[in-house]
Amino acid sequence: MGVSPSYINGSNEESIEEWLSSHKPSTSLTQGTRWLWVRRSADVESNRGVNLKGLKEDWEKLKRKGKISKEDILHLARKYNVTHGKWMVFERVGSDGDELWAKIAKGVSSGLTLSTSAKISTSPGDQHVICLYNNNFLDQEEVFESERTIRSLGVKSRLIYKPDIYTHLGLYQNNKWNIRASLYISNYDHVKEKSKID
Repeated sequence: MGVSPSYINGSNEESIEEWLSSHKPSTSLTQGTRWLWVRRSADVESNRGVNLKGLKEDWEKLKRKGKISKEDILHLARKYNVTHGKWMVFERVGSDGDELWAKIAKGVSSGLTLSTSAKISTSPGDQHVICLYNNNFLDQEEVFESERTIRSLGVKSRLIYKPDIYTHLGLYQNNKWNIRASLYISNYDHVKEKSKID
């Protein structure tokens, strides 16, 4: 796989519009890249203070004990400062995916969302996944405000929120501890024109 092309606001020679026209998710599928990234600035997504080695060691100890709860994972997130999370949206490959990505990429790079970075998958398949990141999944107010600002870009699709620690620990659906693989699901009510977060 090739490198993941990135647009970093203020660092690229081209405008976001120019970058998007030459980096469409639907055409990047054939260019050997897995992800396209947009970051508001070069210093976002800081991993300062994150201790993934310690996290994985404690996780292995927990697994040996057998029973694991959501609270155990939240404790590990605080202890090792693994607090990033992401709202995920899925869209069909093609012009729909390109259009949604353009809305999101412009919103992130210009500061219209609380999300400081976003990426879209370009792997072969019939749909893209777009991830919009925020810094602290433990702060519910921040997570919900992030969702609101994503909706303000015109995103009406279902959103699923997943902490990055779940990814680091390999915690997915139907895991043996029966821990839900996402923290929140946001569905948009087109009649009331507002979200409902479960």
